[in-house]
Amino acid sequence: MHSGKFTKIIATLGPSSSSEKVIKELITSGVNLFRFNTKHADTQWHLEHIKKVREVSGKLGINTGVIVDLQGPECVLITSSGEEITLKKDDLLKIKTDVLLNPPEVYDQLNSGDTVVVDDGKIEFEVSGTKGELSLKVVNAGLLKSGK
Repeated sequence: MHSGKFTKIIATLGPSSSSEKVIKELITSGVNLFRFNTKHADTQWHLEHIKKVREVSGKLGINTGVIVDLQGPECVLITSSGEEITLKKDDLLKIKTDVLLNPPEVYDQLNSGDTVVVDDGKIEFEVSGTKGELSLKVVNAGLLKSGK
């Protein structure tokens, strides 16, 4: 019979949890893996903190792993006014008039009926219309901030 631990505890490190003291507390509390999200902070920050995790783990004599969550390609929705827009269910935004998409290559990929989510899934749209005259119909309402 195996008596080892099958469950792993993962902690995501960020500004409020990246001090040596907090890392030590996390390890002694049972954290096995430290996750680094490359969408936030720069490469240098991640390298420094991965090194810090390894140093603290070594001092404690407890093996911990590192998970690096790589940021994938991203499409950004930009309001034409640069202002926030309060969206209600079923509102329509005209692409290229009310909102712009970056990178622009995204326009050619959209088809009527496609789903577009922004702001980490907080707001959802359904694409409607035909090529050249596409609109986004609000499915999940919210506050649209430019650059999300």
